[in-house]
Amino acid sequence: MNDFEEYAAALEADSSYASTLSRSLSLVLEEFYKNLRTVGVSAVTGQGMDELMAAVKEAAAEYEQDYAPELARRRAEREAKEKARQEAEMAKLRQDMTDKAS
Repeated sequence: MNDFEEYAAALEADSSYASTLSRSLSLVLEEFYKNLRTVGVSAVTGQGMDELMAAVKEAAAEYEQDYAPELARRRAEREAKEKARQEAEMAKLRQDMTDKAS
């Protein structure tokens, strides 16, 4: 989708729930497609394969630089929370066992 205005004009002709939903979702899609990198590749001649491989390498480097560290941070944070939760549950269990033994 390259022309949001053209798409919106087509939706204006319809006032159904589906068109209203489509109008709302089109705003999200416009933002998605605006930042999407594309590379043309010919299935017949293979023209554009070098550009495709370069784009894949760029995307892999971007992933390693921008996304992988964030994912690792979130994973470590989630594991730390889970460990704290488990330790709190174990402390409760020990306290319950101590209370019942008394």
